[in-house]
Amino acid sequence: MKKIISILMPILAIFFLVGGTYYYLTSGNKNFKEEHSKYISLINDSHDFNSGLKGLETLTTEKAKETLRNIDNDIDIATELVKVDKALNNANLETAHNHLKQAKKLDTNHIFSIGISYLEDQLDYYDDALIEILKLDSTSPNYADQVKTILAKYDFKYNALKEKLLNSETSELEQDHKTNVTKKEETKKELGDKEDSKKEKTSENKGNSTGKHTATDSKKTSSIPNTKNHPQIIGQQVPETYNTIRYTQEGATSRSIIENELKGDISNFTNEEIDAAIASYNAKKDSKLPSLVFYILLDSKNKIKLSWIPSKHLYFSTAITSISILPPNGSAATWNADLAGSTSLNCFA
Repeated sequence: MKKIISILMPILAIFFLVGGTYYYLTSGNKNFKEEHSKYISLINDSHDFNSGLKGLETLTTEKAKETLRNIDNDIDIATELVKVDKALNNANLETAHNHLKQAKKLDTNHIFSIGISYLEDQLDYYDDALIEILKLDSTSPNYADQVKTILAKYDFKYNALKEKLLNSETSELEQDHKTNVTKKEETKKELGDKEDSKKEKTSENKGNSTGKHTATDSKKTSSIPNTKNHPQIIGQQVPETYNTIRYTQEGATSRSIIENELKGDISNFTNEEIDAAIASYNAKKDSKLPSLVFYILLDSKNKIKLSWIPSKHLYFSTAITSISILPPNGSAATWNADLAGSTSLNCFA
């Protein structure tokens, strides 16, 4: 009995030592990532630009920056989006275009792509409605009602834009249209875009349209919120939300795996489709993984050896358990530990 206890004690000590160290090193990182994901979601999903920016600004400590290496750039982008939001609330189109262009320049990792698209859509709706209004006869007694009918077709989130379209003179609307066209061309040229994210619509098609235009007309929707964790990917160490893999640098590895399965940009797929891609990837990996068995061996000097051995070499009679694990990447290190002056423990991966 004493011999069994003397064998188990160093093993338990190692488990607690390794587990405690791992928790200490990773718990803080996990919290920072979760907070970052939450604030990105405020901007992308809730379109609460001010709260999202204020949240990101709390993640600028030295310890946070060790995990969130791009946090300063994220704050710069969020700052630009707040300025766009403010400009749209004041129907200041030129200012909105300028700050939106800057945000797109900074967002090279496309973390804020949904928030940017949301604001870009509002500018597009304004110009689309404006073109229709300019075709009306402003002297008609039904002019005001015709304008309201046009505005009802678009999903405006900023009342200031609607008010400007309702109350502006024709000359002002014409100038706004020129500004919109000029700014879009500038943005395309500076960013090197080959095409706009939206197809150009002819005035005739717009005139025949009766439904409301929304930012998600051409996008598929998901019933799974982005704030939930996605299914674990084989090899993934820390739980990740859909926000993490969609928008953050920390989710780049998982995003690359998923996009390879989907054969396309992750932004074009729903969370359900992401789940299916993960299941497909895991199934492929499972079929390739060897079964591994964990053994405890005693050598002639009563030293304990812990080894991972492929199950096809089942010639040891001292196996105490078998478990499924992921094989280590590359050559694992060897650890030596002296436990309270007792048995020397050698671990081999």
